[in-house]
Amino acid sequence: MILTEGLEKRYRAWPRGTRRVALAGLDLRVGEGGVTGLLGPNGCGKSTTLKLLLGLARPTGGSAAVLGRDCVRESLAIRRDVGFVPEERGIFGWMRTAEFIAGVAELSGRWDAAAASRLGNRWGIDGRARLRNLSAGTRSRLLFLVALARRAPLLLLDEPTSGMDPAAVDDALSEVAAAAADGTTVLLVTHRVEEVERICDRVVIMSEGRAVLHEDLDDLRAGWRTIDLVEFPSGERLRSWPEVHRVTSEGGRVRLVVRAGADAVVARLRMMGAEVTGVRAMPLREVYLSATGEGRDAARDDLA
Repeated sequence: MILTEGLEKRYRAWPRGTRRVALAGLDLRVGEGGVTGLLGPNGCGKSTTLKLLLGLARPTGGSAAVLGRDCVRESLAIRRDVGFVPEERGIFGWMRTAEFIAGVAELSGRWDAAAASRLGNRWGIDGRARLRNLSAGTRSRLLFLVALARRAPLLLLDEPTSGMDPAAVDDALSEVAAAAADGTTVLLVTHRVEEVERICDRVVIMSEGRAVLHEDLDDLRAGWRTIDLVEFPSGERLRSWPEVHRVTSEGGRVRLVVRAGADAVVARLRMMGAEVTGVRAMPLREVYLSATGEGRDAARDDLA
């Protein structure tokens, strides 16, 4: 459904003649079906990726395809067949909500009027209200409504629950899960780890314009572990082990973050004479912090 290879995007920056790198060679594959969560810190290139996939920006290098179509040459066809909730909620303020919904419906080949009416009634969207007068949460729900009612084979959702209260978030995520159960492929861009844990089948973690992790959530939960041990003379060698993602050392103690094969790593450590003091499964939040490098200080504090 989505394929990018070496995708790059650079913007002009100050001082004159310099470039700001938004994407630095993104390789991304999203197969048909299910919900893929795209996580990453602010500025890592998540929203830029969606703009390139929809042809709203042109890549500096590499390639991207959606639904088997080139994102530069066939962007209009892609946008016709994709449901999209943008990060920016800048919709035409002078329009009434009913006019906005009708306009999107006219451009949609698979418009589901019954679903639009059901969601509008449940979410309390007043068709007479001007878009400029909507609250942030209502505006997000409106964009969610038109994206879902299009019944597109692919949904690209960029921070879709922004501005919603907790009950509205739960309701919206339930609708996404239902759409995926009906065969829609979903790419959910979010900074909320709990949203990924709730409805996603796979997770992609980005950092500095690249995908640093792409894994099924079940495999991630089964594989990622922390291993604590008392520091020993061969500790530096651990960084070269293929299973080891990160090594943190503080005050005579060492913590390994391993991607898979924790039991084999522990057995090997003990054969080398290391004293293993604990093995623990990692929640997605810790995997995210480790993969992006944002958890280094926290890991040292935990060991201290």
